[in-house]
Amino acid sequence: MLVPDFLTILIPVFICWIIIRLILSISRKRVDFHLEMKYSLFLFSLTFIYSYTIAPFPFFMEQYTFIDLEYEMKSYNLIPFNSIFGSLQHFYFMVPLRNIGGNILLFVPLGLSLAFLRPTLSWKKIVLLGLITSLMVEITQWFIPFRSLDIDDLILNTLGTFFGYVAFNIIKWITAKWVKRKDTAY
Repeated sequence: MLVPDFLTILIPVFICWIIIRLILSISRKRVDFHLEMKYSLFLFSLTFIYSYTIAPFPFFMEQYTFIDLEYEMKSYNLIPFNSIFGSLQHFYFMVPLRNIGGNILLFVPLGLSLAFLRPTLSWKKIVLLGLITSLMVEITQWFIPFRSLDIDDLILNTLGTFFGYVAFNIIKWITAKWVKRKDTAY
């Protein structure tokens, strides 16, 4: 199968990223590894989203010669919860797991990385950024054959961004408790 997988997209992006960040760090004569980690996590989340939403369209078109590309390019769902309920009623348990769980999990790293990158951002702004990112993905998918625009994906992706924000705060709370416990032990 010629469909690019996550690593074939991630590796070149990160090699370019590391080279650019090294050049910038050398020019500043200082490297802030904490900041570099934050930027890298953000880049990882965007690459993750891209590789599973925009990039996986089929390159093996000979298998789909019977499908009208114009029709496929225009598939959409604008009725909220329509595809979610359809997935939940599917006889095979992997369909809702992949469609619902996958769309949520896809955007968790974005919410986590945004909260990590800018801890002062409110949850509303982080969720709004997740909504805007998901909207851009959905609009882009409208123009890609074999991809579809779905309002439910927008809802689930935005929910995933919120879960990423919540995960960041849980990690922050656990870390603060652990550091506090460690400091009181001495």
